[in-house]
Amino acid sequence: MTTRSQVMQGAAASMLGLTHLPNFAQTRLENLRIIVGFPLGGTTDAFARRIAEKLRGTYANNVIADNKPGAGGQIGVTTLKSAAADGAHILYSPASMLTIYPHSYSRLSYAQSDVAPIGIGHSTDHAFVVGPAVPDAIKNILDFV
Repeated sequence: MTTRSQVMQGAAASMLGLTHLPNFAQTRLENLRIIVGFPLGGTTDAFARRIAEKLRGTYANNVIADNKPGAGGQIGVTTLKSAAADGAHILYSPASMLTIYPHSYSRLSYAQSDVAPIGIGHSTDHAFVVGPAVPDAIKNILDFV
């Protein structure tokens, strides 16, 4: 009988593309480059560096977070597109580069078919906050508008 833990481990492994773990150890990369389409110090950069720490030594001997900021993250996607398809380059990016941008921009230098998603790295929440100059009667966004 398959346990819940085994199902969850299998799901996590398949999301990360690690379904063949015995072969995984034999094919460890010398260098892995995590391309980040945003500047140093932001949320995406911080999480990419944490992931780099976890992958260092297990997936690759050296893992480098390589920031390619500009054009709202598009330069990062273009950098990945032009990189060798050898598993030594991955992109850490918000999903909007592939889900929203194709519908927002008339011309992109990449297509959804140029990359393949492998999993969710993190999720963040956003909040609407007002300062003390806003009257106490304002309790929600509708009141504010």
